[in-house]
Amino acid sequence: MDTLRNELIQSQKVRSDLLKWKLLIVSGVGGAALGFSGRNPSSAHLALAVLPLACAYVDLLCRHLSLRNKVIGLFFREYSHSSPDLRSYESFYKNVNKAWGASSLESLALLGLTAFVSIVIVPVGILSGDNSWAPWSWPAGLFYASGVVGLVVSIFIQKKYTDLAEDAESTKPRIWLNDSNVDVYEK
Repeated sequence: MDTLRNELIQSQKVRSDLLKWKLLIVSGVGGAALGFSGRNPSSAHLALAVLPLACAYVDLLCRHLSLRNKVIGLFFREYSHSSPDLRSYESFYKNVNKAWGASSLESLALLGLTAFVSIVIVPVGILSGDNSWAPWSWPAGLFYASGVVGLVVSIFIQKKYTDLAEDAESTKPRIWLNDSNVDVYEK
């Protein structure tokens, strides 16, 4: 059990670090692409197009860690050898989390930044380049595509995360094989 608790703590630390890295990626690449580094190559602004995908990638990693944490919490809540206090806490947290739904602050930070970057990338990218707003022209089309792909991928990741989290919650233990840590689940 201590191993799972340590894994849960480590996973939460990594998820927090990923959110910090997301901010660093956006500010670092954005600043360099907009010429804040002092050098301004003519095509530097094109680097802005990678930001929505970089944000979506960090979202994917964070959501994966969140799922791992949910599964560990489910295990603590359902496992008969967990302490009663731990099972009570996990049941309480499940109810609180259900009440919060998708409005948790981490979800807002995670998805809000990706949506913001995906939307803002279009005008900022176009205005830092040749100012052509036509979606079929170069490089405007790149920024339109990047923004749309960033939003679509982010929505897909959130939908998949929600589905997997609901599947994990609806899974009930069928067999607990003594103290062997081998678990078989069924829906």
